[in-house]
Amino acid sequence: MTSVKAVAAIAVVVLVVCAAVGAYIAFNDKGSDSPTRSGAIGNSVSIGDMYTLESSSSDSTTPTVTTYEVVDIQDDTVLVDVTTGGTTERTSDSVTGFLDDVSTSTPTGMYQRTETISTDMGQVVCDIYFSEVSAGNATTVSTYDWIGQGTNIIYKTEITIRSNATSETYTTVLKSTNMIDTSTGVDVPSTPPIDTSTVRDEIVQGDYIEYTEYNERGWREDVERFTVLDVRDGWVFYTDDDDWEWDDSERISQEGFRNLLIYSGSDSPVRTENIETEFGSVSCNVYQPQYYPGFDWEEQLTFYVGSNDGVIYMFTISEWDDWREEVETYKLTGTSLFLDAPSGGGGSTSTPSLSENRYGVELAVGDYYTIHDDDDRYAETRTIIAIENGRLIVEETEGNKVEIERMSANDFLDDIMVTQAQIDRMTSEGSETLNGVQCQKYSYRDDDDRVTVWIDSNNVIWKTLDDEGWFGETETLEALGIASLI
Repeated sequence: MTSVKAVAAIAVVVLVVCAAVGAYIAFNDKGSDSPTRSGAIGNSVSIGDMYTLESSSSDSTTPTVTTYEVVDIQDDTVLVDVTTGGTTERTSDSVTGFLDDVSTSTPTGMYQRTETISTDMGQVVCDIYFSEVSAGNATTVSTYDWIGQGTNIIYKTEITIRSNATSETYTTVLKSTNMIDTSTGVDVPSTPPIDTSTVRDEIVQGDYIEYTEYNERGWREDVERFTVLDVRDGWVFYTDDDDWEWDDSERISQEGFRNLLIYSGSDSPVRTENIETEFGSVSCNVYQPQYYPGFDWEEQLTFYVGSNDGVIYMFTISEWDDWREEVETYKLTGTSLFLDAPSGGGGSTSTPSLSENRYGVELAVGDYYTIHDDDDRYAETRTIIAIENGRLIVEETEGNKVEIERMSANDFLDDIMVTQAQIDRMTSEGSETLNGVQCQKYSYRDDDDRVTVWIDSNNVIWKTLDDEGWFGETETLEALGIASLI
């Protein structure tokens, strides 16, 4: 049958048939249990609280499963055992940092749609949010979050980094947790309404239209997202998520791009029907054109078009094959063209406010630091590659291992800085120069261990020595690339 790209084009006479496998493949429905809708994760933690995440990337076939468990709590700091592949390491984190990967009361980006997904904890109804920001050098970072409807639980996150020539997607899935409480009195995000009464005429860079294919059993198959790369000289240059190279992008008029969303046929409707869509119940005119450019004669096309707005909310393609009718269904699952929807994906590049940053340090895209723990073979470098709505998207590299994480400014700085209040509780032991940097040497007790730190005038930690064990453990700041601190 004709691909989803040819179907969605509608007013376009010729479109290139695109790949069938999209970058955003969702879970197939499985099992017969009812979708989960209740419960939330609280704002505090207790010893024994844990969650397990499965992480993967589009260039790797082997996912990584990691369990995080709280083993001790000291004021706002939690000690966490991190277990991956049978190996456990102990680290410290803030309460907020520990919870950030699995819960949120303020989703980042724009609400897209509602979808039921299958998880190891059962069927879950999720609201999906999307955000996209520029990381410079023709690179964009887009994020999808699947948040349980009526909860604050993040069941899935996809972060995609695209440049003119490459695209890499990092996916994190919540596999299990013992922290969901049905009686927790915390704020949970509500599903926002979207007014679909008016479609914006102007097309701008970052605008998108998204259709999702469902098979005959109602399972989600592929997602096709058309994203505007540029608008110039009256033309819209756009592409899909499978194909982000300029050489393969499509060119179309602004009206033509709108017609990926708005039905432009001249035939009369065969009937009127109410259908359930991602945007609620919609009264639709149903069209069945005898032929449409880009399709085969033997294909029966059916378009479900909003009676009030002309939007194509659903379309099907029917074709007989070996005495059996095959039906493909495509539903509109997201667009930035509705008048009240923010264009460009709803991202932000604002610097995190000082109220969100206990160290009072200004951060920007490109800031980085490199630390080396003498227990590890490789040093780890953390680099801010984007900032969205005050949250950092950070690339962590350690040898050949690359991970993408979203975190607060505090979490980014916690490993290399201390507050003045923390310093005031330490014992001064003179000064010393490390890596050409004049540092003050301090010590303090951590349970039965004696910890020594070397701190510069900006409260940056250049070296930490923990005397646990026979020889102690050392962590060294090898490079500091935060512009406001150098």
